[in-house]
Amino acid sequence: MKKTLFSFTLISALIAPLATPVFAAALPGREGRTEGRENAQDSRETGRESARDVRQESRTPTSTPEIRREGREDARDIKEEARAGARDAREVGREVGREARREAITDIRARATEAVQAVKERLQSKLSAIRDEQKKRRVERIGERVNAINQQMTGRMEDAVNRIDGALTKISDRATTVASEGKDVSAVQALIATAESSIATAFGAIQTQTGKTYSITEAIGDERTLRNDLKPVRDELHNDLTAVRSAIEQAREAVKAAGKALAEVVRANETQ
Repeated sequence: MKKTLFSFTLISALIAPLATPVFAAALPGREGRTEGRENAQDSRETGRESARDVRQESRTPTSTPEIRREGREDARDIKEEARAGARDAREVGREVGREARREAITDIRARATEAVQAVKERLQSKLSAIRDEQKKRRVERIGERVNAINQQMTGRMEDAVNRIDGALTKISDRATTVASEGKDVSAVQALIATAESSIATAFGAIQTQTGKTYSITEAIGDERTLRNDLKPVRDELHNDLTAVRSAIEQAREAVKAAGKALAEVVRANETQ
């Protein structure tokens, strides 16, 4: 139907210049001929403009397939904007969470530094009873070293969990994209939730460990048994750090499981 209308309109526009001079020919003399030529020129110009309009209309996407294609493109744009907005919102939320964790650990570390200083002062008072200067300096170094190791290791552990959290963020974003393509990622989302819980547990363990201080003052007994007296403090630090490492390893394995499950979903759909 549209093709017929188009042809009829185009033909009407093209034949318009041929109809008007018939009326001009009825005018008498030179004036009639002049006016006839002017009318013919106007009619030809009008016909050319009409033909241009018709050709321009013919280029306008009015057919059903073109409308559908534009609709699909608009829908894709809307979905992409929605995904981008969701990603931005999630990233803002994650950054707020990271900043809160950084502030919390910074505050805990500051309080721990004050507590370590108090421990050091008590140790100095206790060391005054030791006559052997070499043993005194050795005990003092051990007391300082134990707490310094704790702060150094918890700082490294915090960096490690931040990297694990960053990896999970990428997996989560990718899972959202795959889900928007119609793929079933429910199992992946469950593993991502487990990984998020494991990461939160690891961060909690790091915060607790950061706030700990180790005092050897109470462990110091007889000057002759100093080596054995200090061993329980060193063992306590070792066991505490091992427990935190275990929590971090659990978080790492949980993120790996989520990533592996997502890769399997993507691979399965690529082979279909």
